[in-house]
Amino acid sequence: MNNKRKEKILLLGAYGRGNAGDDIFLLSAEELLSEYDIYINSTDDRKLPASARNSMKTISTSYFKDVRQKVLLFLRLKKVIYWGGDLWVELYGERFPRQLLYKMLLTNALLRLFGKKVYYIGSGIGPLKGYSLKLARMSAFLAKRIIVRERRTSSILDLDNTSILPDLAINVPYIQPRLHTHSHRSKFTIGLSVIYYLPDRERNFEPYLDQIAQFINSLDSNKIRIVLFPMHVSEDQANDDLWASHELVK
Repeated sequence: MNNKRKEKILLLGAYGRGNAGDDIFLLSAEELLSEYDIYINSTDDRKLPASARNSMKTISTSYFKDVRQKVLLFLRLKKVIYWGGDLWVELYGERFPRQLLYKMLLTNALLRLFGKKVYYIGSGIGPLKGYSLKLARMSAFLAKRIIVRERRTSSILDLDNTSILPDLAINVPYIQPRLHTHSHRSKFTIGLSVIYYLPDRERNFEPYLDQIAQFINSLDSNKIRIVLFPMHVSEDQANDDLWASHELVK
């Protein structure tokens, strides 16, 4: 019997927020990183996929919760992976929009100071410029390896340790597809996600919604069916992607 303990790794992302994209990345981690003992940061474990709750261990995103567990994990870790998502972003509408950029830079500096390895996989960057872009590039520079999901992010970061791999969420066979027949009499289905958190959304949201509505109204309803997939659903925010989907229906 092999009693060798698995190496511990920490995946960092926006987990436990009910975000479908991040949940899919967690499912892909189960398959791709099965040789590791996986820890993730989580806002609310109840919102994690059931399989992730069973196969991964979580630490709270709260600063003062599970302090002992966090310290012990930090000492035992060799690798930390930022796993998917738009990570280098400003928080629009927040009092301190650069807070995530500062946290990432400080976290990476601390990890490197203690000899840990930092990786980014499947990550993206927002429309940053000036000082915010400098913060993003400094945090990325501290990583051993960066794999971004599209060419734009690679061009903006402009670092030698960066390569491009299309989004894992659509490339990893985390489910087994089933063969099925499609009747010519059935409607063709289009899946659509309406995102509320846009840059400068006070100005851009209504035109964005109008353009989508015009597109849908131009389709033949006898042949086309639209299914809405809200990506971000929140219990403590009045406006989220579910709210945006209802606005589109109106």
